[in-house]
Amino acid sequence: MARSAERTLIDLVATFLKKLTDSDIKALLDGRARLAVDYTVPSKEGTDLGNADTDVAIRLAKIASTLQSALSRDEASDILSSSNLRAADLRKLMRILDLPVSRTDTVDKLHYKLIDSTVGFKLRSDAVRGNSERNRIQANDD
Repeated sequence: MARSAERTLIDLVATFLKKLTDSDIKALLDGRARLAVDYTVPSKEGTDLGNADTDVAIRLAKIASTLQSALSRDEASDILSSSNLRAADLRKLMRILDLPVSRTDTVDKLHYKLIDSTVGFKLRSDAVRGNSERNRIQANDD
C-alpha cells in the first residue's frame, strides 16, 4: 500500500476518533467498548460500487487533510477548485470535517463555508492573538 493511501486511512481514523466523547474514550480504555472496522462490498456481481464509494471517501479525506493544512484562503480555494467536486461531494466533505451543511447551499456557498471553516478561523485566531504572518516575520527580524 502506498504511503499516501496509508496516511489517508490514518486521517479517516483520526477524524472518527476526534468525534468520540470523553465517556466513549474512557469506555474504550477501560475495555467496556471496542473499535471495529466494517468493510463491506455490495453483493451485486459486475458492479464496483463498494470500491467507488471507498475511493470517493478516501479522496475526500485526502482533500479534507489538504484543506486543513492550507495556509491561506487562496490556497484553500485553489485546492477546492482543482478538485472539481460536485455539490453532493462538497456536502460529504463538510460532514467529514464535522461542519454544518444545508441542502440549499450552492457550490459557491459550500466553497465559502469550507474555506472559512478550515483556513479563515485560523487566520482570525492568529490575528486576535497577534500572531499574523507579518508579526512572525517582524519577530524573527529582531
